[in-house]
Amino acid sequence: ITYLQFNMRKKAKLPFQNKALRQAIANSIDTKQLASKILQDGSSPLTGYIPPKFVKNSATGKDFRQEGGKLYVADKAKASSQWKQAQKQLGQKSLTLQLLIDDEDWQKSTGEFLQSELEKNLPGLKVSIRVLPQQQELGLVAQGKYQMVLAQWGPDFQDPTTYLANYTNTPGRAAGYDNPKYDQLINAANGKDVNNPAKRFADFHAAEKLIVKEQQVMVPLNQQVYSILQQPKLGGVTHHMVGAPFTYATAYWK
Repeated sequence: ITYLQFNMRKKAKLPFQNKALRQAIANSIDTKQLASKILQDGSSPLTGYIPPKFVKNSATGKDFRQEGGKLYVADKAKASSQWKQAQKQLGQKSLTLQLLIDDEDWQKSTGEFLQSELEKNLPGLKVSIRVLPQQQELGLVAQGKYQMVLAQWGPDFQDPTTYLANYTNTPGRAAGYDNPKYDQLINAANGKDVNNPAKRFADFHAAEKLIVKEQQVMVPLNQQVYSILQQPKLGGVTHHMVGAPFTYATAYWK
């Protein structure tokens, strides 16, 4: 998945501690247009941090995203009032923010789209784009030396924790988010509630709602799609949504 990540580290002294600013930014981005008009690769807009068809709640049998509903759908009508509120609270009529991206073509086109959307819908906001090779970009993010970043995440295992742990206040988490309530929910899901699927998934849903809807500390953008060219005579290749994308152990020539 792809999402907009704000640097929430308090010591960075960035304006993202202001909730109205985060909300204004989130409500300014037309993710449907991003997927259908800009990327045009089969990607679909995200309405939560956990993507559809990733994991089911074993207590109910329902898909996590379907059960959790649409936590994020941009509302440009709200963006204007939230931006005015942010300007007042920050004491600034104009603001310049930097968006960090890597040098892949799709990142460049997405970054330019985000820049256009934010500057168009939030008068007085300027967005500069910094483009770096991916390893340099990831290095800066890990050190917390960024403002906003076009982030990606692929699951290592089939559980909501693989996504939601990114926003816990633990070493190595680049978002820099610090919310004891959020940490308590994730700790409960993987601690006292770990053997109770109903309570465990309730913890996960509450945690996701907190960062996406209530606090808006990240902006879900799209679920990516990759096109693969495969030799028709090659069979037995297993495709995976989690972990390594392919298994070739059973591959054979037809």
